[in-house]
Amino acid sequence: MFYLKNIAGIQKKLFITLISIFIIIGIFAIDRILKTIFINRPVPQSLFSGFLEFTKHENYGLIANLDVAHWPVICFSSAVIILLFFVLRQSIEKNNVIQSVAFSLIIGGALGNLYDRIILGYVFDWILLFRTSIINLADLMIFFGLLLYATSIKRNISNQKTKDT
Repeated sequence: MFYLKNIAGIQKKLFITLISIFIIIGIFAIDRILKTIFINRPVPQSLFSGFLEFTKHENYGLIANLDVAHWPVICFSSAVIILLFFVLRQSIEKNNVIQSVAFSLIIGGALGNLYDRIILGYVFDWILLFRTSIINLADLMIFFGLLLYATSIKRNISNQKTKDT
């Protein structure tokens, strides 16, 4: 009986691992494809004027173009990504699908932006929101990953409170 439970656990971990790998590689690939398309587009385009537009922006800084030296950002980003891989591994070991997906989204987005910083010397942003914030797909995946992780933590806290009562 233990053998069958152990096989099921291993299969679930393998499944979560494969999903995580697929998400990370998929986000990175789609981010690269879209950035390549928009880098080569000659003219900014408006999808919903004033709400969503496509443009070109070279972000040499951090969030909101915060001016920071290039190599420290690369080193810090690399360290965070490595740490996230360890956290992802822990969530896989715990069979936590939601958190594994959340960390995979964050890692995929972070790798896309790190690639830009290393190869281009800047992060290429192309989505203009509300004519104030310019972001890219990688940024969106990082945001949705953080949102999913926060939601899973809140759910875990709620479930723990329900168990305690």
